[in-house]
Amino acid sequence: MRQYAVISCKNQFRFDPFEYISIGLIVGVVFEESHSFEGFEVPDVEIVDKVANKVGRNNIMIKIHPRNPYNRFSQLGYKTNKNVSIPWKIIVLNQSFEDKIFVTISSGAVISLYLYLGLPCVSYSLLNCLSERSGYMNGELGYMMQGIYDKYPSIFVALESLESFLLCI
Repeated sequence: MRQYAVISCKNQFRFDPFEYISIGLIVGVVFEESHSFEGFEVPDVEIVDKVANKVGRNNIMIKIHPRNPYNRFSQLGYKTNKNVSIPWKIIVLNQSFEDKIFVTISSGAVISLYLYLGLPCVSYSLLNCLSERSGYMNGELGYMMQGIYDKYPSIFVALESLESFLLCI
């Protein structure tokens, strides 16, 4: 059997995807989805505001979705990534997120740390908190995400209400 060398890429990429905003003091990262850009209404700004009221506006970072051409959260005064062209996997290799929490409605990026790199982290999905899901989350993508949440419930926590999430943090 052929042996392959294992190369650690941690901290090999020297750039700051959040343009000099320190991740060290951040409690959590909220992942924006492409819902608003694709024409689906979701209460993501309302959710971020409630999280910010609980943990403090300066304690969260919003990772803007790369297909969204308008940074709504920066306009509202939140810390965000400025360069959306850098893939989340590269950002993960550049900084430590092991003590952070991740919050999303349905972003697949929250599964990256565990599925790609095996790093333990806690991710909260608020998909089940929505009164109505966007079109593609009713199909195969939603089914796949729910399957991952069901298989790894201690890592990917699918909550039924925003209030239950606010009690967790």
